[in-house]
Amino acid sequence: MSEPRPAVAVVLPLALFGYACVALGVAHWWVSGLVAPVVAALLWRRHPRARFAAYVFLSLVALRGALAHRWAALAFAVVVVALMFEHLRSSMANTDPDAFEGATEAATEGPGCPFAAMVNEGTAPARVPWTPEAEARVERIPEFIRPMARRAIERFAEEHGYASITEAVMDEARSTFGM
Repeated sequence: MSEPRPAVAVVLPLALFGYACVALGVAHWWVSGLVAPVVAALLWRRHPRARFAAYVFLSLVALRGALAHRWAALAFAVVVVALMFEHLRSSMANTDPDAFEGATEAATEGPGCPFAAMVNEGTAPARVPWTPEAEARVERIPEFIRPMARRAIERFAEEHGYASITEAVMDEARSTFGM
């Protein structure tokens, strides 16, 4: 027996069929009224490009709603996209602690984003202490890449047996990484 569908995988196709009825019967939006059931069928069948098709379709519904001052259509598109993003976010919460160091138990539990663990590692305590000068220097790295850069430098220091991370260690790591 197949695994049960998440609630969002049932609600979204039904909502798109409801939208198709309103689009065809009330608003006379023939194109979106005919495309909505196609997107709903793709979502229902779990087609690999179903989410993309839904995002494109709902973006156009939102744009049409905003331009035509049909606020219900705009609200519908925004709510459905928000549901899709929340479902995607919650499905990615089950991350692999470190996808680059071989298989782990978490990898067998289910899919997750391999990079989310690296980004979230920035809050983990360092195994190699940082000097204040090195800490100040790492703070100059752009925030979005800082956790991965910090972890890469820490791994470099561990692999090379350094007791602490200094500016000299950072320079050596930088030249090793080709930067």
